[in-house]
Amino acid sequence: MHGFGAGSAALLVAAAAVVSAFAAANTVGFARLTGSPVWALLGGGAAAVLASIILAFLLRRRERRLAPTAVGSLVRHPIAGPIVLSACAAVLSISWLYPGSGRVDPEPVAGLQWVHRPDGSRLALHVSRGAAATQPPVIVVHGGPGVADMAHDAAAFAALATDRDVYVYDRVGTGASTRLADPTGYTTARAVQDLEAVRADTGADRVVLLGHSWGARFAVAYLQQHRDHVAALVLSAPGELPLDGRQPPPGNLVGNLPLREHPCSTAPPKRCASTLTG
Repeated sequence: MHGFGAGSAALLVAAAAVVSAFAAANTVGFARLTGSPVWALLGGGAAAVLASIILAFLLRRRERRLAPTAVGSLVRHPIAGPIVLSACAAVLSISWLYPGSGRVDPEPVAGLQWVHRPDGSRLALHVSRGAAATQPPVIVVHGGPGVADMAHDAAAFAALATDRDVYVYDRVGTGASTRLADPTGYTTARAVQDLEAVRADTGADRVVLLGHSWGARFAVAYLQQHRDHVAALVLSAPGELPLDGRQPPPGNLVGNLPLREHPCSTAPPKRCASTLTG
């Protein structure tokens, strides 16, 4: 036997990663088709076993042409090979699923503040103060889902802090804000409640909401529930917005708002855009 077999070990790990990814894709696919977690797990497990058998066979053929090594001897075995490969894939899958194992720490931002919520969670907040703040403050609702870039957004939107203050915050579960123990807590209702907490933190009765991409959904949902607190609404690169439970036709974001309540019902598109942005 000629040593440990680093090359064989590397190929074994690579094959395990392929098995893990293939199993994950099949688990998601079965979940979509059946709507059953049981069938999703069974489908993912079967895919993992099938992929392990096929890849173990290919690795075994390769090892037969090489000098025997410690790892190679396991891979060559017709029964131990697939079992070892499946075990490695399982370890990789668990490491990916383990809470916090894939977390990317956000870039540090100077002057970070916190909005504390009743459940003990907190929202990271950055405020750019206007030199002569006489207008309603701006609250930036970032895109996603699950993605925040406070380091970029705080600097980019600080340019708006001339006659108003600008508030940029990380939604719960993103950036420097708290991760919820129960993932079912990430709802539109929770996002609206958190946005109202940020609005209250500004001390202003009315604010300008700037919803970007995925954040536009929550800005619109907030407007529907707290329209008295919204001085203006700006939507940047929004997707389809479910307004009052209805999906709007593509390219028509304002047609589903009550006609009597917005100035865009009869205005040309350019004039409408300038009206919404103030």
